[in-house]
Amino acid sequence: MKNTVLNVPADKCTGCGACYNKCPVKAIKMLPNSEGFLFPNVDSEKCIDCGLCLKSCPAVSPSYENNTNPSCYAVMGSDELRSKSTSGGVFTMVAEHIISNGGVVCGAAYTDDFYGVEHIFVENVNELAKLRGSKYVQSDIGDTYLKTKEFLEQGRSVLYVGTPCQIAGLNAFLGKEYDNLYTMDLLCHGAPSASVYKKFITEREEEFGAKATRVAFRDKSVAGWTHCIKIEFANGTEYKKTRDECVYLRAFLKLLTVRKSCGTCPFAKLPRQGDITVADFWGIGRLKEELNDNKGTSLVLFNNNKAEKLASVIEKDSKVFEPAPIEHAKKFNSRLHCATQVHKNRERFFELLGKYDYSFSKAVDYGMNRKFDIGYIGWWYGGNYGSVLTNYALHQVLVGMKKSVLMLEWPYVTKETLIKSQNNKTRVFTRNFYETSAPTTLEQYPRFNNHCDTFLVGSDQLWNWYSNKNIGTYNFFLDFVEDSHKKIAYSTSFGHESPYYPKEMRLKLTYLLNRFDAISVREDSAIDVCKRNFDSKAVQTIDPVFLCSMEDYEKAAALSKVKTEKEYVIAYILDPTKEKIEAVRKVASELGIPYHIMLDGQGKFEDKKALANDPNVVENVQIADWLKYFKNSSYVVTDSFHGYCYSIIFGKSMSVFPNHHRGVTRFANLSRLSGLEDRCSASYEEFLAKEEWKKPVDFEKVREYMKPMIDYSYNWLKNALDAPKQHPSAKEILYKTVLNLQETIDNIKK
Repeated sequence: MKNTVLNVPADKCTGCGACYNKCPVKAIKMLPNSEGFLFPNVDSEKCIDCGLCLKSCPAVSPSYENNTNPSCYAVMGSDELRSKSTSGGVFTMVAEHIISNGGVVCGAAYTDDFYGVEHIFVENVNELAKLRGSKYVQSDIGDTYLKTKEFLEQGRSVLYVGTPCQIAGLNAFLGKEYDNLYTMDLLCHGAPSASVYKKFITEREEEFGAKATRVAFRDKSVAGWTHCIKIEFANGTEYKKTRDECVYLRAFLKLLTVRKSCGTCPFAKLPRQGDITVADFWGIGRLKEELNDNKGTSLVLFNNNKAEKLASVIEKDSKVFEPAPIEHAKKFNSRLHCATQVHKNRERFFELLGKYDYSFSKAVDYGMNRKFDIGYIGWWYGGNYGSVLTNYALHQVLVGMKKSVLMLEWPYVTKETLIKSQNNKTRVFTRNFYETSAPTTLEQYPRFNNHCDTFLVGSDQLWNWYSNKNIGTYNFFLDFVEDSHKKIAYSTSFGHESPYYPKEMRLKLTYLLNRFDAISVREDSAIDVCKRNFDSKAVQTIDPVFLCSMEDYEKAAALSKVKTEKEYVIAYILDPTKEKIEAVRKVASELGIPYHIMLDGQGKFEDKKALANDPNVVENVQIADWLKYFKNSSYVVTDSFHGYCYSIIFGKSMSVFPNHHRGVTRFANLSRLSGLEDRCSASYEEFLAKEEWKKPVDFEKVREYMKPMIDYSYNWLKNALDAPKQHPSAKEILYKTVLNLQETIDNIKK
């Protein structure tokens, strides 16, 4: 299907429907995409690849046949007509003339349920009310181009009204001039999504407890001639808002809800597409004060000789019909000379509506103002494979709970270092999945209070004194977060059975931990640390790598370009020793398969490689590669906690050497939880002696052991996130008072 509209870039397609109407074998349907905009869908079994759809696409070959300097007028209809029109009533004047001479009018009308807009034909003056008035949502053209052609070939006059791209679509479909066709294009601000509009209306119906019976954008009874909306409901209630009060209008005027192609519209200029162009004549009062009585003044452009014939019709029925300089019209009506770029956060707005299922109002607020459900503190930017993936896992779990997440940058990164680090393995991986903050110093971190509802401290050893003492200890205890925001820690670790924090820091840390709304820790020993050392309550939850779905791991591993053998042993060794390497070789030899050794992702690789002293060390292992090596392996040997975790996750028999240099408590916890104590060896001699590594692991039993803890942990996190913000406890207030007193005493001493 080389000659079909499938070759038109999605960001160029206007959804005009010319291709759908043109297809001779009905192989094209106009279907909504994930944002609710109509796009052509081509049935490959029906398509004959004739190329007619592509030839009729105005986005591919836009045509400009009209005058580049059309005559310009300011027009006011009668006061009665303008009271029920969006601006000056020009559409009604022309439409009544066409119908009175036996013609038909095609324009945009609301569907019966007011959930959408579609183009329809009317042949009766009384039905023109359906087409009158602005409708700030993209209409469905349907087969109206085909029906227009039928009417024209019957000899009847047709007035077709639409946006410039719709008129361009009609002209391209017809492919020739018709003396009995009159087209009227609107000076279009952009075409909002039909699904976005429907969501807004249904949410207002829920709010007012009744079905909508009338929707009117620009109803002058609300605030005169300006942007406003009025919705009437079956129970007699009304929603009436101005442009500043209505979230739908604010989003529309900021081009947050419009089609992507609107930002590069090839028809937002002169010459125009229609015979006549109509619009609000914004700024007309600056030209001549009496031309703006706040009841509506139309801007009318007569773009060709055919349109000039209708000028007398409009003038005859107008209260005011006065020439105006087109340069003045351009000054206050920018769509006469350029398209306006869509809002920079447009994609995020649609993602919040779809992926996160936000309400319309929340999606607009969070989309336009860059707000998030969660501000995430963690070492997601580090070089350690396990650390990167534990943050990835928790991020994906949060997104699965329909929470938007802002990953807060390392407070010591600068714009310059960030640019230099863009191609390191962590950044390459994380930019596929995360929304990250701009570089922000520790002193500037309080600004995130304006962007995040809840703050969450992630898993890993973020509360390990030796790990955080030089990179802003209090930051990991959320000292920058205001009292009004929820503060949660999920499966955070101290790394040791003792916190090791200096005595002079304990009081402040006690206060900070008592500010948390909910705390869970990774090791059971940390529950005692929180209680004994910081007088705070904590529960134990499992490392988030066990909460992440296999689908998300598949998605991450799919980024890898590494090709692996059918069978092999993978070793992930953080601290290589001769004994650990011998264990890897022993397992591979017994199984009769090759082996690969991956080393720590941070630190001096060459030094680690020299310690390993093995030709099978794999170099330049990306995050996705690391995951893929585990996923496709036959057996795992590791001294890493997360190596142990992923052996279980992917169901790989393993030999584990608990790493005393990096905190052995977590190994013991996981072994008890999984029932895999016998897979751990303190030395090479123990590994050889017990030969447990030769036996296959019963992973069905392991999963049975671990399921209660996994379920508990997931539910704990969800409940913590969904619970309302707690008021400060008496204990928190007490520690704050004592802390303030201590600071006063210290200042006096100084």
